[in-house]
Amino acid sequence: MSKWARRGVWATVVALVVVYALWLVMTIALRSKCGNEVLQEIDSQDHRYTASVFERDCGATAPFVRVVSLRTEGTKLDTESRGDWILALRGQDTLQLRWASERHLVIGGATRDPKAQIRSSWLDVKVSLE
Repeated sequence: MSKWARRGVWATVVALVVVYALWLVMTIALRSKCGNEVLQEIDSQDHRYTASVFERDCGATAPFVRVVSLRTEGTKLDTESRGDWILALRGQDTLQLRWASERHLVIGGATRDPKAQIRSSWLDVKVSLE
């Protein structure tokens, strides 16, 4: 490989490292804009899943959002993992979680906000509002 070809390879590697570093910094900066406070956590009867309610506060110009998230037991709550969000509701409704069975999560206290985002299932868990 010629001297110029090696320089090109190294320049490409350095450029990729710089781009990755910038992406990492931006990802961390964007994640830290919102504060999240866990309000309730409850395990399924067989301890296979954990349901959490947390409040998301993204600053004065954004409304509070109450989020219900599901995850497998033993994993840490990741408030940015929107694929695990079951309910996202604007406002500060007091939500109550209960497991009707090992695979059925019931969410109480949610108002019927037309802009609320709700999923009726997650993996093998059925979700319903009360």
